[in-house]
Amino acid sequence: ILFPRSGNRIGEEMRTFCTSFALVIAFASVSAAGGEEEGPIYDAVMLLKDSFTLEGTFNDSARENLLEAHGLLAELAENQEDLSAEELIAVNSLESLTMYNLACLDAIDGDVEGALVWLEGAVGAGYTDADWMAEDPDLEPLHGDPRFEALLEEAYAVEEEMELYWGETSHSCEDCDGNACVSNGACH
Repeated sequence: ILFPRSGNRIGEEMRTFCTSFALVIAFASVSAAGGEEEGPIYDAVMLLKDSFTLEGTFNDSARENLLEAHGLLAELAENQEDLSAEELIAVNSLESLTMYNLACLDAIDGDVEGALVWLEGAVGAGYTDADWMAEDPDLEPLHGDPRFEALLEEAYAVEEEMELYWGETSHSCEDCDGNACVSNGACH
């Protein structure tokens, strides 16, 4: 699961932060894609948002919502020549999150094969939070499976490639009140 679940070792504050942060990213994707509050990218963001409770756990309609979002995003990706660069980035980001969360749902349900298929798609679409992937309690049923370990290695490699391309993407500085700012070191 993208967001920590209740009952695991992560505190309530962290679950709330993760939920809020992921929704901010999703809305930022819509904004980067033109800011329209209609259309398939916006609809996919709303479906992703509507898959979780306020505590960041999957709700009862999560699978249905995520599958619908996946369908919308896949259709957009098929016609990528019609998308702006910003829209394409938003579609890929949302698709990797959607497939990652579908992998988590399958793993929770004990469908290791299905989870691995979705996880392979997520990594292929650019999912790069390999540290969380390694620790995510929802993916524990996959631990020890050589296919999972290979996907984890691939996610680490993509993450490293992104860091080499973009450089350090956040830093803390006095002008930002000690908070990390996502600015590639050039915020001032």
